[in-house]
Amino acid sequence: MRPKISSLVEVDAKEEQYKFTGTHILGDLYGISNDKLESIDFLEKIVSDGIMKANASCHGIQVKKFNTGGITLIALLSESHVSIHTYPEYNSTFIDAFTCGEHCNPQLIIDTIVEGLKPQKVVINKVRRGKDINDSKKSL
Repeated sequence: MRPKISSLVEVDAKEEQYKFTGTHILGDLYGISNDKLESIDFLEKIVSDGIMKANASCHGIQVKKFNTGGITLIALLSESHVSIHTYPEYNSTFIDAFTCGEHCNPQLIIDTIVEGLKPQKVVINKVRRGKDINDSKKSL
């Protein structure tokens, strides 16, 4: 079955064009209280706060709550996305923020989420993407 598209975001012709580079930060967070992991309002607030601090542009947040209490939250950004996938049964969550270009800083989004959730353990991986674009253009 084809997934439902909730809305299409129109792009302003004057909108900045982003370079084919980006930073993708992924986090595994452990030892978090369930009241935070099961609260849609709380998760939306810390994600929104992080997006504002990072100077990113949010075009909407979609949320799915599962009968286990877990939540998947995705924020659509002009620059790319932010996601949270909570697992209250493990007191843990996966988070990520990916931004294209150099307009905003995804580390500020991740830091804001981590500060809000107050995990006992954090594992962060940072990936630079698109850095080899000049090499790939030569081979075309």
